[in-house]
Amino acid sequence: MTCSPRRCPPGAGWASSFRHGLGAIRRLSAPRRLLELVSPNPSRRCGVTEATPCPTASDRTRLDVCHLRPAPVGAAKVCEAGRPTQNDGDMPVAWWVAIAVAATAILVASGTELLHLIASRQYFPALPAEPEPNGRPQVIVVLGSPTRRNGEASASQRWRTEIAVRSRRTAGDGLLIFTGAATLGAAVAEAATMASYARAALGIPKERIVLETRSRSTRENLTFSLPFLERADRIAIASDPLHAARARRQLRHLRPDLFARLIRTDDYRPFEHLGIKLGSAVYELTRPLLRRAVPSLRNHFQGRTRKEP
Repeated sequence: MTCSPRRCPPGAGWASSFRHGLGAIRRLSAPRRLLELVSPNPSRRCGVTEATPCPTASDRTRLDVCHLRPAPVGAAKVCEAGRPTQNDGDMPVAWWVAIAVAATAILVASGTELLHLIASRQYFPALPAEPEPNGRPQVIVVLGSPTRRNGEASASQRWRTEIAVRSRRTAGDGLLIFTGAATLGAAVAEAATMASYARAALGIPKERIVLETRSRSTRENLTFSLPFLERADRIAIASDPLHAARARRQLRHLRPDLFARLIRTDDYRPFEHLGIKLGSAVYELTRPLLRRAVPSLRNHFQGRTRKEP
């Protein structure tokens, strides 16, 4: 598009544009000129019509100088048939969508990490338990998690087992109590699956492993493990940080004397298994509401249990 010779200068130089701008200021009192400046119809500016092709970048610069008003950011050009298109300097919509998605992902990941970091430091006795001279062992309770239907260890089970193994005081110390019955239609108990992974992948000897295959909930994980916990001088609970914090809170109400023997586990490492952390955070935050609003969820996770063959 080319502007009307009466309104726009033929040259694109700064001096010519400046002189023409001063002339336009003197003509602002003309009613017709004011109407063109404030008109919402783009076709009334500098003689643009629906049949006029889209202006080039240099033409738009001269148009802005003529009207003494900068082109709004994100404004659309007027092309043939009045269809708006994106300006050359505008950021594509796909970029804005990508930025929004990236910002949301960063916020979600940061919030998830913060929740697990806080949980890893909650519900411990004021004074940490110290080893007793009688030589009683350290006991680490590995909370149960559903096994895959094919009998293989799930990502959550592998992570909990790794947390338990790396939380031992020494390489040859610690009794690992794997808990959990066969749930969600699995043919093998959760405890047996995690114990097999500990022996095969992490090299834990069989004499350091105890199986508890009756429990179907976190509270039962602790209740059925009490006979072993009573013989320990220090107790650790291995799971993801949010789940382990809930278990420590339950042990405090269940057996305050055993709660006093709790020690920390190496359960939090930044951005480790972020997907599992996100799922755990969603579950722990919505668990109180879901247990009241949808009681069938409890039966789904705990009712479909059968004895280990």
